[in-house]
Amino acid sequence: MVERALDVCRYRLDKEKMRLETNFEPELPCLRMDDNGMTLVTLNLVDNAIKHAAEGGKVLVTLRRAPGFAVLGVRDFGPGVPREEHNRIFERFYRSQRTRERNVRGSGIGLALVRYIVEAHGGRVVLTSPVASKQDGPPGSLFEVFLPAPVAASTRPSGAQASVEAAIKS
Repeated sequence: MVERALDVCRYRLDKEKMRLETNFEPELPCLRMDDNGMTLVTLNLVDNAIKHAAEGGKVLVTLRRAPGFAVLGVRDFGPGVPREEHNRIFERFYRSQRTRERNVRGSGIGLALVRYIVEAHGGRVVLTSPVASKQDGPPGSLFEVFLPAPVAASTRPSGAQASVEAAIKS
């Protein structure tokens, strides 16, 4: 599903002279999900990353496993979202100050839709911005979608499980 969504985005990425990097863990769990809804989530997150990444920059899309979750990450390498806007960024029709100043296209509905679809799947979307790592360019923003995934019966909750659950609940 993610690969198909990224195929839709490749033309725009090329047009904007941006690189798409992916890092998908092998053997991710199968998830029960609405394919169209999660495609829309991926398209919205990548579209936002393209709009807000530094010109000629890159977008990084990751898929990984966390205890009890499959995690889709979409990171841009633009200026990031100011902390004072983190609580509002998922509100319907909200557009950040930087977006308004730069006259970036959009209605402010995309991230609200992302949150709605993800929560309807029993998951949570988390924004980290600025991203702490400075070695690979501007700080940017990282949106991570945590979707419940089956856990093997032999897996025991660990400190990592507790920290992932704490991140999702915050």
